[in-house]
Amino acid sequence: MTTILVTGATGTVGNEVVKQLVSHHSSSNRNNNIVVRAAVHSEDKADKFKIYDKSVEIVNLDYNKPETIVAALNHVDKLFLLTLPSPDMELYSNVVKEIRKYKSSISHIVKLSSMAAANDGEEETALKTIIGRIHRGEEKIIEESGIPFTFLRPPAFMQNFITQFGYTMRTHNAFYIPGGDAKISFVDVRDVAA
Repeated sequence: MTTILVTGATGTVGNEVVKQLVSHHSSSNRNNNIVVRAAVHSEDKADKFKIYDKSVEIVNLDYNKPETIVAALNHVDKLFLLTLPSPDMELYSNVVKEIRKYKSSISHIVKLSSMAAANDGEEETALKTIIGRIHRGEEKIIEESGIPFTFLRPPAFMQNFITQFGYTMRTHNAFYIPGGDAKISFVDVRDVAA
């Protein structure tokens, strides 16, 4: 039995990760071998997981409350870590400190990071953006934990683009962005989750 904890499970990416995990394991008849644990900050938002019947286990997780971190990590084998960019690195440092206690059971962390986080030799570039600094700081904490990891560094999400600019696209048949000649790529969160 493998337990996968998905943090930020009610958000755009986290919800899609839960959906794809359940779908993949249900369609391959391996659902008995996996437990998908959806970490939610607010129980009322967990209603969206009722459609999965008993395939998804709901757990409350608040980074400000260490006892909820401990409960969420209990018997977890793999972790999808989604954090809101916050200058309070101690919040996420506390999560990884708790994860270290479970090092014998947690075999892998997948952290949703940002394209703005630095690669080796690009530290200076990341320091130019707040998002880059925050995500890179979180990545370093995970690297130092000694637990195997994968960092996903997607660009902007197409779903957010549509949410932010959908109104003017519908009403003006255009969208407006203060980007000048800047170029950016967009990715669908379904691809990030996959």
